[in-house]
Amino acid sequence: MNVKPIKSFILNPKNRNLMLVFLFLPILFIDNRSSHDWGDDFAQYIHQAYNIVHGIPQSETGFVYCQENYIGPAAYPAGFPLLLAPVYAIFGNNIKAFTIYISLFYFLLAFLCLFYYRRHFSEAGAIVLCIILVYNPQLLLFKQEVMSDLPFTVFLLTAILLYKKLDLSKTRSVILYSILTGFIIMIRTVGFVLVFAILIDHLIRIIKAYKHAKKESTLKFNLFRKLIPPLTLTAYSLVFYFLLNTIIFQIPSSGSISDYLAFYNSGDFLNTIPANLEHYEEVFRFIYTPVFGNFNFIPLLSGFVFISMTLFGFVRKVASKLEMTDIFTILYLLILLLFPNNFSAFRLLIPIGFLMLHYAGIGFRSLVVPYVTSSVKKAWILGGIMLVLFLPGLFDIATSSESVLDGPQEVATSHVFSYIRKNLPDSAVIAFFKPRALALYTGKSGFADPFSQDPTTIHVQLMKANVDYILINNQLTSEGMNRYVRLLRLRAREIWRNGKYRLYRIDWANPAAQY
Repeated sequence: MNVKPIKSFILNPKNRNLMLVFLFLPILFIDNRSSHDWGDDFAQYIHQAYNIVHGIPQSETGFVYCQENYIGPAAYPAGFPLLLAPVYAIFGNNIKAFTIYISLFYFLLAFLCLFYYRRHFSEAGAIVLCIILVYNPQLLLFKQEVMSDLPFTVFLLTAILLYKKLDLSKTRSVILYSILTGFIIMIRTVGFVLVFAILIDHLIRIIKAYKHAKKESTLKFNLFRKLIPPLTLTAYSLVFYFLLNTIIFQIPSSGSISDYLAFYNSGDFLNTIPANLEHYEEVFRFIYTPVFGNFNFIPLLSGFVFISMTLFGFVRKVASKLEMTDIFTILYLLILLLFPNNFSAFRLLIPIGFLMLHYAGIGFRSLVVPYVTSSVKKAWILGGIMLVLFLPGLFDIATSSESVLDGPQEVATSHVFSYIRKNLPDSAVIAFFKPRALALYTGKSGFADPFSQDPTTIHVQLMKANVDYILINNQLTSEGMNRYVRLLRLRAREIWRNGKYRLYRIDWANPAAQY
């Protein structure tokens, strides 16, 4: 058999790119569901997209914000709702359409990562790292979430790729790049880390040049003048963000910056850093600890190997050459360690996942493997091992993609939401453990079940929010809320139920019952 035509076809760069398209094409179709889980953040993003389409203020989502009962800001930055708005305008509140849309970002992320890894590894190494990243079952499962993290990562990686050729001496380049970075901050506020990483990168370059400069003051003054373009970029990015986010879309500040400032002032972050460090290390290992039947020791070993290689590769990379991406990684990880809430640790690691894998790749490349001297062979061996470990997870995703997730689209939930939408007054305020989803699917106002288990604290918060209905999920509502409803006695009258939900109307003025 003559293999020369096949070899010639594969080695042709145009054909190779076509093969890569086919390699990553399946991720466009894997796990695009028509249902969503109880994440609740997704509902607020979609509601804000609805508001953009219909010209309604971003804060009018029906979510009753409470500082003492914080589950999220009164409104998210307008960047991701802006990205969702065209989909909502065409398809309405269609989860299938939104998940396909997120899959498009995921597909684009695969090729952006390929371009990024090609700068640092061989073609084989770049392809293998991309496969490990985008075919990871944990990330494929996350792809079904209508969340800002994957689009944020796509725009972030685009900015990183463009930064290499960015000419800050040209005003047009500064303005265009600042629009991109400003929009990145609009998608996720933590995007400001990129702007400051760029500023620090230029400052380090100037300091190095200053040390090697001659003693003439004019030359040293000219060096410091080079700091003006990155400062201008920083200013333009923040101005663009505040112009759109605060002035045009009028995103309220409650529940965002003020919370973090109060937390930092309390000094609690000194106790939080060790706990966060342990938690994020565990979550990162989990990403590379796939389910593998009864042989759990193999994926467990994989998780420890990946975190070891990532740390080793990071040290080697920074020791050889500190770049803007390294500064960004350091700053971003510091933010995570100081962040008061680590409940969303997995999604918070998504934006730097490709960078962490870059460091892991450096670590693996440095390994001495007996009888394997070629880095290309090392790459294919690593890719083969990880694909085998990923197969059970990929099979589970493929076989369960048609099932309805426990969330707003479940039959019992759609029934109770339909009843609320049709029978309760528009002024109704309903306490529920997922208030933003309730507000989106019923058109009523939702208040989050208080975290406290103390009935008095719950009572004060519900009274303050003017709650007049309580919706109980028999499996997921906290015992504190269930006990509180029982204590209300005649003040809480059950008006509807099914096998999963109970809806109560609260009569605060009923003298027949005492709390």
